[in-house]
Amino acid sequence: MLLVAARVVFAADLSGAVTDADGAPIEGAVVVAYDPRFAYTLALTDPTGAWSLAVPGDGPWRLRVLAPDAVDAQEAWYGTDQLDVCAAPALAASASGLDVALHRGVGLFGRLLMPDGAPLAGAEVAAWTVNTQLTDVRGAITDAAGRYSIVGLTTEEAPYLLHVSASGLPEQFVGGAYDEYEAPAFAPSSGAGAEVPDHRALPGITLAGRATGPAGPISGATLTAYSPSQVVATEIVDGAWRVGGLPPGDALVWVSGDGLATTYWPDWDRPTEYFSAPDEGGVYEDLDVVAPATSRMIGTVEGDGDLSRAAVLAYNDTGTVGIGNVVQADGSFEISGLHGGAYTLYVWAGENGRVDGFVEEGGERVVYDVPAEADTNEILVDLPLAVAFEGTVTDTATGRPVYGATVVAESASGDVVTGSADADGAYRIVGLPSGTWTLAVTYAPYCPADADWVDQWYPSARGSDGTTVLVLAGGVTQRWDPTLGQDNDHDAMDDAWEEASGLDPTVDDSALDPDGDGLTNLDEYLLDTDPYYAAKGRSCGCTSGGRPPFMGLAAALWLTRRRRTEVT
Repeated sequence: MLLVAARVVFAADLSGAVTDADGAPIEGAVVVAYDPRFAYTLALTDPTGAWSLAVPGDGPWRLRVLAPDAVDAQEAWYGTDQLDVCAAPALAASASGLDVALHRGVGLFGRLLMPDGAPLAGAEVAAWTVNTQLTDVRGAITDAAGRYSIVGLTTEEAPYLLHVSASGLPEQFVGGAYDEYEAPAFAPSSGAGAEVPDHRALPGITLAGRATGPAGPISGATLTAYSPSQVVATEIVDGAWRVGGLPPGDALVWVSGDGLATTYWPDWDRPTEYFSAPDEGGVYEDLDVVAPATSRMIGTVEGDGDLSRAAVLAYNDTGTVGIGNVVQADGSFEISGLHGGAYTLYVWAGENGRVDGFVEEGGERVVYDVPAEADTNEILVDLPLAVAFEGTVTDTATGRPVYGATVVAESASGDVVTGSADADGAYRIVGLPSGTWTLAVTYAPYCPADADWVDQWYPSARGSDGTTVLVLAGGVTQRWDPTLGQDNDHDAMDDAWEEASGLDPTVDDSALDPDGDGLTNLDEYLLDTDPYYAAKGRSCGCTSGGRPPFMGLAAALWLTRRRRTEVT
């Protein structure tokens, strides 16, 4: 109930209206509210241009507005003329009257043709930015004459690539390229925009063949074809298949379906042979695939409670093919689509208190011999009990959750596993093997002006050398509820400590040394010493500003201080 109450308190209602450059309302505009971790909530404007959002969480929020593709209006961020999330003001409370007037844009106009020169209708054309990292594109659908008009673009974001998607054709770019790095870019000028030369679509290649199984021609299974960067799938009917809309190059095809082993052309259990299909418009036939009946791994995963959140994945002997499945509530599993051969098994069962990882015995991965076109004997997977970490990350001063903080668990062998604090500050890391672990929590704001917090090591150390090393046995859940001090000047020092120590918590003064003892303010913070008091033996008493020669020894003694160890 406390968590529910917190979520209700930390919320806001935002509302406003969206209009065009002439003040007319825009219906169907998308208003997106992003929180500091870029999770978002969105709404559409009504016929009057009005919108409202009940935004969960503690905020703050930044607002982005996107007009419908057919409306000539540029996207905008509320409160700024820049197309930059971090330039937008952060809204920390409920607010109304968040009105945005979208500026008129510029356009790119052109025509798409079929490979034979006829108009290409119903194709999607999208403008991709070349020089910026905007996540949105503007687009249009070609009409019966093959014409498209992409409006609402900006000259600041030019030039643009024009990406084409059309049924039966490979994805490509206007100008005759499949690769975005080889495609020409187009820059709309001021005013109405720019006309783009006609684009006659590249036809790509067509692949065809037959698929045969143990009972003869296959029906109802799936044939998947790949050539550079694109994939097309089709259903096999009476043993025959045919796919188009792929770019030229080295092609790969495979068959998968109920009762069949996933088989790569012509009869391999893994990707082995590629078919050369270099000619634009070429038709390549006789790509026949012969698939045997499936082999299956049948077994049970041991664990506590409902095991339906667990999953298994079988890898072949070279790790080039992995086929998996979910586990049933009672722990039973079945992996089909396999060829006969040697396999290892990876299991995710951390949520059920077991270690995530390959099934091992005596420190070596267990190799399962899967018979051809048959089932294995019942496999019992009894994974070791796992270590887990859980807790809540909160702000030291306010007690509020530190949403988006990252908790880092590192093993003695250097393996690193992380968990992220949710909107309530809660995190959980599961499925870890027993052994030696260290814990830390860190926070990295996406926008420089956003709130920040100092790093911390278990249980409350300011640096990694002060942490407690945990030696944990399987079956142990270690709880850690770190409280973090704010660091809104991003200098890795707690603002409250800075203020109490006479430093400025609004500027990065971590590299300064006001007492001239050879330790920077950041050093003093990590040591929890007074940055304005040079302790006896820590200063030479001179005014030359030189670093005392014995300071190197003091720093070395600090850095080599032994860590404490707890055994659980």
